[in-house]
Amino acid sequence: MNHFRNLIIITFLFNVNVSNSQSTIPIENIAFHIKENNVYFKDVNGLFNKFLGSWEYTSGPYYFKMTLTKKEQYQYAIGIRKSIQYTDYIDCHYIYKYNGITIYNFYPNNNLLTSNFSQSGINGYDYVIMNNNKLLLNYDEPSQTSCYRRKGGRLEIEHTYIGQTPKLIWTRTDYDKGLQVKGFECQDGSLPDTSDFQIPANMVLTKVN
Repeated sequence: MNHFRNLIIITFLFNVNVSNSQSTIPIENIAFHIKENNVYFKDVNGLFNKFLGSWEYTSGPYYFKMTLTKKEQYQYAIGIRKSIQYTDYIDCHYIYKYNGITIYNFYPNNNLLTSNFSQSGINGYDYVIMNNNKLLLNYDEPSQTSCYRRKGGRLEIEHTYIGQTPKLIWTRTDYDKGLQVKGFECQDGSLPDTSDFQIPANMVLTKVN
């Protein structure tokens, strides 16, 4: 079994600055308030709701299922001064199989994760709301070595309908992180994992519940 150092990172949190007085801002207005202090970016208009639930993709040897849930008022610190910030975000659990063999399983009650946010395989920051139906996310997958994965990704998920059936269009663009990534140095001297991502870059997922 592969040794996983890094979990998939499909990130749904904002980078913002904060101060002593908190104000609540709808998440879709983040671009107009990114320099304000101690703000809570809240999904007051239910923008995330259309993405929630379980979604499934099956094609030939590929099988992928993910379940998205919304978490509210997550508090985190950022920057040199460790300013406190708040945001709603989407948490994700998923399973990926190839030819019937489980490659990743990040649903609860598996050894690879708990339901705790910091251990769930979904953590980080920097999501961009492209429009009311599309999110742009950071993306990563577990390393297959004891070192970090050199490949990174940016992922678009777009909510749409085919007929009356809700769909999520998954489109990933890959990039090279480079050999030196601060905070991800290989402690044992190993080389970075240069393998390709295993989950398909392009999928259309169907809402299953």
